[in-house]
Amino acid sequence: MNSEKTILIICYGFPPFPGIGGRRWAKFSKYLSNYGFNINVIASKNPFKTESVWKNDVKHIAVTQLPVNYPHALITFPKLLIGRLKYKLGLLVVKLFTKGNYYDKTIFWKNKLINEAEILIKQHKIKHVIVSGAPFHLLHHSLKLKALFPDLNLIVDYRDFWTDDLSVGPLSGISKKRIEFEKKLEAEVLKNADCVLTVSDYMTKQLCDKHKIKKAITIPNGFDENDFENIKTSTRNDNLIKFVFTGSLYQNIESVFVPFCEAIKKIKSNNPELYKKLRFEFYGSSSPKNIKIVNRYHLENISFNAPLTLQESFQKINESDFCLLFLNNTYSFSLSTKFCEYIGLKKPIVLFSQKGEASEFIQSNNFGVWINPDDMYNQLIAFLLNFKSLDFKLENNQLRDTYSVKCISQQLIEKVLV
Repeated sequence: MNSEKTILIICYGFPPFPGIGGRRWAKFSKYLSNYGFNINVIASKNPFKTESVWKNDVKHIAVTQLPVNYPHALITFPKLLIGRLKYKLGLLVVKLFTKGNYYDKTIFWKNKLINEAEILIKQHKIKHVIVSGAPFHLLHHSLKLKALFPDLNLIVDYRDFWTDDLSVGPLSGISKKRIEFEKKLEAEVLKNADCVLTVSDYMTKQLCDKHKIKKAITIPNGFDENDFENIKTSTRNDNLIKFVFTGSLYQNIESVFVPFCEAIKKIKSNNPELYKKLRFEFYGSSSPKNIKIVNRYHLENISFNAPLTLQESFQKINESDFCLLFLNNTYSFSLSTKFCEYIGLKKPIVLFSQKGEASEFIQSNNFGVWINPDDMYNQLIAFLLNFKSLDFKLENNQLRDTYSVKCISQQLIEKVLV
């Protein structure tokens, strides 16, 4: 077996574990395997009844599942009284036995992880180890592998910020001393890793400006063309203007979501006929805070609906006029998976965020509109009254190639797996 084409991927939330955390490397694993790479994965056992919507992408990938080794209640967030008591007790125990981020679900994984990884590296003559965070303690645990195998190509992957997201991320509520401990871990990782991957140029620059890094490369998220094969074309006969959002609408977007609701409320008062035509449909999970905001403004044309299957989500997007994105101030640069899937489905994006890499991307590629929360009503009403005259460039093959997982996987091989 060619050791240059053997890879170990360490990803906590890899399928069948549900959630978006496993999607990035599930998709890359699928295509790297198609390109002849031998893929082994270490992931967490799935503590939930549901399974990842991307489990079929990795059905031929060898996955070693480690016990969660973290209080069950801190993962499942039980609602009954006994469950809430278990949550408090579990959190207390974790705080007592950790120095840094006690919400990191891999803090007790190190010994088991290193033992399993060592076996796989020797057995398969693995050359490349890719460790993806969050959770981020995985990245620091992996430094032990570099010590054991100096010739290993250790690649650490940032799907999100580790310590540069103190306002809304998991570190926002912990003590300064614990944050400093996390910063120490991160600095050690970035100093010793052979290569650092991030999902955006902004993140890459941010890390390089703060740390001495051997090699840093942007490997963006992307869409998988195979996901769209069963999408049906459809036509609507209504006179509505339909906006769709699918996925998780988080609670840390108040800085853009409140002005958005205020603007819709103002449209309701100033232009009731236009208001009647508007439909904003959210499918998936949403913070109760967001639902309360909508109810407070009495906005009947904003609906929160149950989660959909992946195919149903894509079908809803395909049947809409526009797709919605809300980015908080910390992540105004983010070209998320959802962003890429909108590109793949050729649907114009309406982005609500402060100015950043995402807004510049939309404007420079004419792939939708950007609306600034500082001038929400004026910009939104101008768009709604004139959108039919806008000429979006949705048939952009170069852009689609840039954000196709299949093409990005080739870049990953050429730039990283060498």
